[in-house]
Amino acid sequence: MDAFLIDRNAKLVLSGVDHDWRIEPYWSQARDANIVDALRRLHPDLVTVPNFSLFSNVPRHDNLVNMKRIAICWVELAMAGISTALHVNARTQRDWERWAEFIRHQQSVSWIAFEFATGARINHRGDWYVRQLIWLAEQARRPLNIVVRGTLGMNALRNAYQSVTLLDTVPYSKSHRRFKAVRLPTGRIKWRRSWTLFEQPVDDILQHNVDLTSCARRC
Repeated sequence: MDAFLIDRNAKLVLSGVDHDWRIEPYWSQARDANIVDALRRLHPDLVTVPNFSLFSNVPRHDNLVNMKRIAICWVELAMAGISTALHVNARTQRDWERWAEFIRHQQSVSWIAFEFATGARINHRGDWYVRQLIWLAEQARRPLNIVVRGTLGMNALRNAYQSVTLLDTVPYSKSHRRFKAVRLPTGRIKWRRSWTLFEQPVDDILQHNVDLTSCARRC
């Protein structure tokens, strides 16, 4: 925590969502180097397992292997006593049925994760994923929590899940480029460029952006 300049009183959530070339080494080098034990020593509040991709232009068994890898990573982290969110990547109805079966049998699954930042952000496909996530919550037959990347379907998910946690890097990336959030009368957020002096910290801009965008999502 000290090495990363993280406040010891802050909630530490480690996200497994990234580009494939960054995620794949988790399965090989990182697991060989006992990353699970290293994560356990950090005492994170939550870890979301790697979102190994399910591509549409590969043989079907490639999808099934990646779903299996997600499940194995969840088991390894959960057995180490780490609070872990199961990343439910799926492409077909049968994929969702498999995740529903897994969650029903694994009673220790209390958190799941999903990301709307890439393929699922396409409107017609994103709406389908929101419906499937609501269906998955119903099939669990117990309260579930969800961590999401991207804001699609937030209100609907709030009604289906015990809690919804949004992980959003936009306020940080905008602050890094000196943009400040402005809320329009319609409630939408617009980004306007601001200016800083040479080597002036952007802490105030970041806090402003986090506060305003968080308020906008709650409203």
